[in-house]
Amino acid sequence: MGCGKSLTTYEKGFIGGKVVEGVGMRQIAKDLGRSLCVVQNYLKDRENYGKKRVLVEKKYFPRPQCAPLDELPQILL
Repeated sequence: MGCGKSLTTYEKGFIGGKVVEGVGMRQIAKDLGRSLCVVQNYLKDRENYGKKRVLVEKKYFPRPQCAPLDELPQILL
């Protein structure tokens, strides 16, 4: 979890424009004065960048019970 400030609208547009021009991510990060990770994270998921993820309730699926060994077919004999 990052502790830096999120990208501004200008920075997001700058990254988008540079990607269209074919500039590499390292150069974009250097030009912005931001880390490579923040540029990569933005490009990974532009629509949800900077938004908190909503936790989805996990469904509980009980573990299936195994049959006792004496009830299993005698395959290995």
